[in-house]
Amino acid sequence: MRQNKQVKEAIVREAAIIFSRYGFRKATLEDIASAIKKGKSTIYYYFGSKEEIFEAVLESEIAHLRKRLRLAISGSEDPKEKLKNYVVTRMLTIRELVNLYAALKDEYYNNIDFVERIRRKYDQEEIENFKEVLQLGVWRNFFQVYDINLAAEGVVMAMKGIEPRLFNANYAAEFDSSLANFINILLYGIVKR
Repeated sequence: MRQNKQVKEAIVREAAIIFSRYGFRKATLEDIASAIKKGKSTIYYYFGSKEEIFEAVLESEIAHLRKRLRLAISGSEDPKEKLKNYVVTRMLTIRELVNLYAALKDEYYNNIDFVERIRRKYDQEEIENFKEVLQLGVWRNFFQVYDINLAAEGVVMAMKGIEPRLFNANYAAEFDSSLANFINILLYGIVKR
């Protein structure tokens, strides 16, 4: 049983590398089988299709992101620091998770049901995370927010809006300063004065 789990994890791990290198469309089951040094029949034992493997890769990357975000939020009691840590950790981690970023942004994935389902689930989780931080900030009298739901949705949409610039190779040198500017705008637009 443990060996089955290890083989399945190896498939997902190597598939993540293959998908990030070639993209979902160009990656093949042969590429993945070759990377794990097994036959395609081994892959079919664990997964029914390339789409199922990609879904497992996305779920794995989201689990990694979720874990890092929880650590970022729990790393401070100060709501402003929680918010800052969340944004920085999110942007740095999504930049690393090439497959997740592609699935969240690339229009090619718009008509793939499982990707849409994952996008909606991830968006809702992110809004809930922000609501938690904002509610704490309001409760501790750091933030002045009149509609927590709307503010959380707005922050998530703002982060998504800045992603293309942050992740564009032409602006790589400006990543830190752009992110710092975004956080300053975000914080000083909501911090009570």
